[in-house]
Amino acid sequence: EATEATEATEATEATEATTTPVIAPIVAASDTTAIPSLPSAGAIIPAPASKLDWSLKLATDEQKLAAIKSSHYALQLAATQSLAAAAEFMTTHHVVEAMIYQTDRKKQQWFIVVSGNYSTADQARTAKSQLSASLQQLKPWLKPYRHIQQEMNRLK
Repeated sequence: EATEATEATEATEATEATTTPVIAPIVAASDTTAIPSLPSAGAIIPAPASKLDWSLKLATDEQKLAAIKSSHYALQLAATQSLAAAAEFMTTHHVVEAMIYQTDRKKQQWFIVVSGNYSTADQARTAKSQLSASLQQLKPWLKPYRHIQQEMNRLK
């Protein structure tokens, strides 16, 4: 499990390090995407109460993630091998705006927790630097939506 996460981290970091910055075109106001913010440390966050609620959240999140422009970026916050662990992560770290998707790696099921919809890597890096200290200790990384969408399609 740790090796899998390390391999994924190294591959993503290598991609991120070798990616040439892209100058994004100016986007019309009607085409902007809201960038979710993380709540303050003292915020009370309503979390889905049951296993069914989390399953519904997973299905809804996957639809949302599939619709985001593949050229945009997210921050990957966690990778777990159960929906319950992903739910616990989100509740423990008070990450209300994050989304979960399911994928398959080496014939094992994974639930990935991502946050944000950033049109440029620079915007994603800025958001990463503004995460809480507890989330930054987990070393989140930038992940292109193109990769997220490819990973979700592995299950189809």
